[in-house]
Amino acid sequence: MYIVSPQVSKKLISTELIANHLYGPSYVSMESALRFYGLIPERVFNTVSMTLKRSRSFKNQFGLFSYISCPANYYPIGISPVVQDDYAFLISSPEKALCDQIAYTPKLQLRSIKLLQTYLEENIRFDMDFSLVAPLLIYDALFCITGFICKENARYGVP
Repeated sequence: MYIVSPQVSKKLISTELIANHLYGPSYVSMESALRFYGLIPERVFNTVSMTLKRSRSFKNQFGLFSYISCPANYYPIGISPVVQDDYAFLISSPEKALCDQIAYTPKLQLRSIKLLQTYLEENIRFDMDFSLVAPLLIYDALFCITGFICKENARYGVP
């Protein structure tokens, strides 16, 4: 993959675009997408993406890029292109990013809404003041991923 220097192109380099092209098909998700949407305060040093291929990581001069394998029937749900300036990249919706974060964080076991809220507030410092949408995101993530309230996750092949 070739990238024109920002000094020559006069444009910033998009790590999200690089992530999509470095190993695909893939879409930016988890903490990378949550940070993109401003839902977590910390800077993210690893661009995390979901892919249909096997899990891999790449390190280059633009950063660390990690790819997590997910099932084909789960992959297309909740992703869309984001257009910035004259380029576009695939990224998960805030809801899907949160679902991916919960579903694919190793050894994470959320057995109640209280544990989910604690994880969101203390571990990833999720913006709980995210308008009135935050409670819906929490419940969507809980419903879709953990199976705590419904068993819909089996339909999407989520672990």
